[in-house]
Amino acid sequence: MLTPVSAFGNSTPQQLGAMEWAESNAARADILTLDGNPGAGFHLLVNASHPFVLVFSQEYDPGWVAEVNGVPVPRQDHFVVYGYANGWLVNSTGILRIYVYYAPKLTLEKLYAISFAISVVILGASALFLKRRLFTFRYI
Repeated sequence: MLTPVSAFGNSTPQQLGAMEWAESNAARADILTLDGNPGAGFHLLVNASHPFVLVFSQEYDPGWVAEVNGVPVPRQDHFVVYGYANGWLVNSTGILRIYVYYAPKLTLEKLYAISFAISVVILGASALFLKRRLFTFRYI
């Protein structure tokens, strides 16, 4: 679940202070639209009149990334909330386009694509080699 609300968890004193402040301003950030799934990432459209904490109720992992209007939220603003979940301090206001995704999954997908491309090149080169070898063989 994604919600612009905060809670207390295993966080630094500075993050706890930010979350306390954001808790009092939670009603000033509304999710207008939410689309996506854990496998592909989530797209949110948020209307925020003040900075807020975005909570993603998935087990905390530093591989989760939140981008606000195409700019990643700094790593120091990604922390544990509720003792297990991902939280990001979003210091922007207005209509915000937020994308939350799992970066290691994207890296793995890129590696699969590269692996597939290399396999195709090797198969093509092997086929060319065999074709030349078969058709250039001459009887004496």
